[in-house]
Amino acid sequence: MAHIVFISPFPLFPATGGNRVRTLHMLHALETLGHAVHFALMPSRRMGDFDEAAHRQALGARFSLLERGGAREALYLLRRAARRLWRKFARAPLRMASVDETYFGGFTRQLRALDRAVGFDAAVVQYVSFSGAFEAFGARTAKIIDTHDSLAGQMPAAEERRGLLRADRIIAIQDREAELFRALIAPEGARVVTISHLIEARASLPLWPCEGAAFIGSDFEQNNESLTWFIRAVLPRIRAQAPDFTLRVAGSVGRAVPDAPGVRKLGVVADPAEAFAGAPILVNCITRGTGVKIKLLEAFGAGLPVVSTTCGVAGIAVPYLRGTCVCPDGDAESFAAATLALYESAALRERLAAANLAVAREWNAAQHAALARLFQPGAG
Repeated sequence: MAHIVFISPFPLFPATGGNRVRTLHMLHALETLGHAVHFALMPSRRMGDFDEAAHRQALGARFSLLERGGAREALYLLRRAARRLWRKFARAPLRMASVDETYFGGFTRQLRALDRAVGFDAAVVQYVSFSGAFEAFGARTAKIIDTHDSLAGQMPAAEERRGLLRADRIIAIQDREAELFRALIAPEGARVVTISHLIEARASLPLWPCEGAAFIGSDFEQNNESLTWFIRAVLPRIRAQAPDFTLRVAGSVGRAVPDAPGVRKLGVVADPAEAFAGAPILVNCITRGTGVKIKLLEAFGAGLPVVSTTCGVAGIAVPYLRGTCVCPDGDAESFAAATLALYESAALRERLAAANLAVAREWNAAQHAALARLFQPGAG
């Protein structure tokens, strides 16, 4: 059994975003393997909704809420404001000049004290931009970065490389990004492993009745742009042939997208199944972004048929897409036709749903095996 700490700038609950769901499933998987898992949250004004009671109920003494404040916090905020002002006037193309720009150094002392109390065998930091947290741990602790996404274009390549090389192991969420990381840290590419999202085991969702389709996601730029494209370019084409078709929008993404005929905004839902009840089709209309689309993989596990853009299935090997209708990026006509076909045919929905349930089992087996290898003694 290993003692493992996850260090994160985002909370686990409510599980409204893909990064939260991914990390929560990874914690559960490691606990199933017999490891003791601790979660340390680095709070910030941008971390989004946070349910402290849910964390303490789920993790008890294995949850640590780190603290900010004092003179060090004031200096940190002053430096952040100065950097933002400089970028504005210099019209700098990158969001961060340094890999450590968003890491609050006051967390290091708190993490060091936590390590002295527990004695962690491994520390997993979420995102390379928080790799400064590794300074809290000695040589006996295996250091692992769960990258979630490549930050190419958001900071200088030399800075991303510097952060990545702080880790003994680097987790890429898909093979394409793993190759990018290997090239970036060459000749140290052996540090990179691919472990994608682990799909939650759940009962398949009913495929009938079908009043339309659903989109689920949090309120951030890529989701907002993608859903807006569907509402403006795809949905009118669908409703021209099927006037009763309804798009259910679940999650905080609904705050930023336009109202339109046929759009029903549910807000944040406790269980994604609420979004798909009566609308058992996922429209994965992603127009840009990196990583693996968590909503797509969760649909596999729920036994849902999917219509997706090519961008929306980036990082997913073709054998795993046999329950997904993949349409060319930007092709509203093709996307509308594929969605209509599923809406109108229960037999087609059932066939693709069965394929996705099988895909979920195969996918999980591969990810669990990779996760178990990563935390074997001596793996770091």
